[in-house]
Amino acid sequence: ATEIAYLAIPPIHPEEDAAVEEFQVDTVAGTITLRCADGRMFSTDARLRPRSVFIPSDCVAHDRIEAGEATNIPVLYIQGGVEEYLAVPQDTEESVTLGAIELVEKVNESTLAAYDGRGHRVWIKSFAGAISYPRLLRSDGEPRLVLVSVARGDEQELTALNLGGEELWTRKATFAPSESAEGPFRYTESRLVDWGDRESIVATVIAGSWYQCAFQSIDPASGELLGAYYHPGHLKFEREIGGFGDSSRRLLLYGSNNSARYDSELVPFETKYHCGTVVLLGQDDFHGQAFPYSSLPGRDDWSDLEHATERAYLAVAPFSEDSDATVTSLTLAPRGVGGEMRIEARLEDGRIVMLDENLEPESVHLILDQKAEVANRSRPVESRFVHAVDGVMTRLALPEGALGGTK
Repeated sequence: ATEIAYLAIPPIHPEEDAAVEEFQVDTVAGTITLRCADGRMFSTDARLRPRSVFIPSDCVAHDRIEAGEATNIPVLYIQGGVEEYLAVPQDTEESVTLGAIELVEKVNESTLAAYDGRGHRVWIKSFAGAISYPRLLRSDGEPRLVLVSVARGDEQELTALNLGGEELWTRKATFAPSESAEGPFRYTESRLVDWGDRESIVATVIAGSWYQCAFQSIDPASGELLGAYYHPGHLKFEREIGGFGDSSRRLLLYGSNNSARYDSELVPFETKYHCGTVVLLGQDDFHGQAFPYSSLPGRDDWSDLEHATERAYLAVAPFSEDSDATVTSLTLAPRGVGGEMRIEARLEDGRIVMLDENLEPESVHLILDQKAEVANRSRPVESRFVHAVDGVMTRLALPEGALGGTK
């Protein structure tokens, strides 16, 4: 083969692995950083020609060097079919000029490290508990702060660090109205959301193995809780979206609603499967609980909590006793002539529901040989929905392929 470029990095020791596990591209500097399984970090140019290697003090490659067990074998570099064996100069801790952090990752169960764009470690920090979900939050592409979840026994906290690794604040994971949900409560995913006139961290809290979750809006500077939206089923982040005729932005979520299947008008049969869900939240929508609002017998998720007034909400019912209506992915379709946004929601059972920018279903289509399409060969598949805009709820039904629903 005559690849544009090829780089082979030999192991530093017979028992160590030199496989490249991760890479980072700095388009501004025109460099690529390769991280090997043994901890070595090679900096190359845009054509993979190595410039230097950095060996952090906490990696196995460094341990082998300290023990005198390492063999520094030249790397093999091929460009245009021409082979070269190159000795790569080593960067030392003292010779490295550290840049802004571009990556945070878990070093071990309780230790977090931050690296710059060349793979050089900028700082390392240990915590008094197991860490999970480390995340470098950005605004307009620029790093702003670091979040990490820290477990201390059965309790867990969300900890914010500045870009220098110094602690800014911590928050204990909990539901304000605990009700039927039991802990241990845990923070999972988080985002820094620019709403247009302000920013907030949106963090997910789940209740152990229970189905309830909460999305908390948190002040990035102080850690103050600005509001919380409670949902009877797990949701995932999709993205922030704008273009609604003003400068505001909204957060798009999707997943399942575990309590909605007990609404007999929405799901007129017994099933163990859940309803699918798509949610659109604005910056002031972090309050109250989602449909069915703890109004069904035996489903007192948060009995004293007010009704949420999401910017838009959609619950999709299973079409039969054995269909799973969980929304598995969302795709934003190109805007039409009038500039309206359209969203394609894919369901676990093989349905595709096209939504307008207020999440109102426009049409339902079936994927060939998926559960919904197979069922449709013997009887029509009807899709039932609960749709709400600013807290005003409507019930809809759509047959497969139809445009517009019956109310």
